[in-house]
Amino acid sequence: AINEGFDSYDAYLNRALSKGYEKSYKSANYDLDTCIMIKNDYYPYYLKAINENYLLDYASAIEDLNTAIEKNDTSANSYNYRGIVYANLKKYPFAISDFKNAISLDYNTQFAHNNLGIAYEKNGELEKAIEEYKTSIKVEPDFFDAYYNLGRVYTDTKQVNYAISYLKRAM
Repeated sequence: AINEGFDSYDAYLNRALSKGYEKSYKSANYDLDTCIMIKNDYYPYYLKAINENYLLDYASAIEDLNTAIEKNDTSANSYNYRGIVYANLKKYPFAISDFKNAISLDYNTQFAHNNLGIAYEKNGELEKAIEEYKTSIKVEPDFFDAYYNLGRVYTDTKQVNYAISYLKRAM
């Protein structure tokens, strides 16, 4: 047998991921706290924030994402997820800023473009929302969420032909 050696950090991290998949978010965060004690890296903070968002503990999620970004300011995922939390708090200008930061770090993330579109839409900036949804589709032509969101905006703005076209693609 090949002995790759035991790494307690990876063991706790993987157990936390498994607990997160089971929606045992608090228990997952205990393991992530142990990861932080072993190796004070950005990734456990990022994962804790995801769990805290699911638990509706937005303040803790923001705090942990701030720490994750301090430790690794090149993580598009951290900015994207902090934008999601800000959007959940209806702090759309902050969300927009974070989604833009995520896109500046990784232009090809359809998720950040789609999320930026949602934030623009919620902030009343429909033309910008439409452009971001279209960019999301250019980045990932099979990303059905963006087709749906674009169809929804066109429905709301009574552009029925466009709405039907994009909603058909979402189905």
